[in-house]
Amino acid sequence: MEHIKTPENTNFPEDRQVPIIALPGLGVDHRLFGQLELSQPVLAWDWPDPLPGEQLEAFTLRLSNRLPEGPVMLMGVSFGGIVMQQMARLLPDKVRGLILISTLGHWREKPSGMKLLKFLPLYQLGRGKWRLRFFPQVAPFFGVKHPDEIRLIKSMFARATDRHRMWGMQQIIQWRGEIPAETPYLRLHGTEDRFFPKEKIGASAWIEGGYHFMVYQQGAEVSHRINAWIREGQKRADQ
Repeated sequence: MEHIKTPENTNFPEDRQVPIIALPGLGVDHRLFGQLELSQPVLAWDWPDPLPGEQLEAFTLRLSNRLPEGPVMLMGVSFGGIVMQQMARLLPDKVRGLILISTLGHWREKPSGMKLLKFLPLYQLGRGKWRLRFFPQVAPFFGVKHPDEIRLIKSMFARATDRHRMWGMQQIIQWRGEIPAETPYLRLHGTEDRFFPKEKIGASAWIEGGYHFMVYQQGAEVSHRINAWIREGQKRADQ
């Protein structure tokens, strides 16, 4: 599995202003992208709650109705990356490229413990606001150590509903997909990611010292990698 795919038919549009639609990870919001400085306009989404009984494909199709007209690039972090892969598969003629950050590129990359949750759903114990009181203790697991970062991520988690989080975990556990073969993509992953450890992750452009929220913590380097990939795609379109 290549971590950067820019085939001859990448064909990034000549106007150079194709928007990047960005979806954050499970339980967080658009503020996760606040440190990025990208060459393309970015439209960062927040998560809508799923409908009762809604599965990932139906949710993704409903979410795709929010896309602007014309071609787009899609960017997703963690569970957001899984959803954006699904969207690219649904709309191959509209999606010009995928930017996947701190996420899975194939269902076989799931950590072993996550696979066990299919049979022993312990994540369902994490309901209610009480969990926020313990976030400073679990924050290092995500690489979140600075007090300002702890407050930011905690405020994001506080906005996420139990319904959204429980549904999202269930969808990740059940997901059996992979990166669409026909879609150009850039894949970025942190060497210190503990949620999706590098030992299980396929070929990626590695961010040294990057944790699961590196898109915020190392926004300058992540931005540099994304902008370089876009420039390369645009050069190919000009040839």
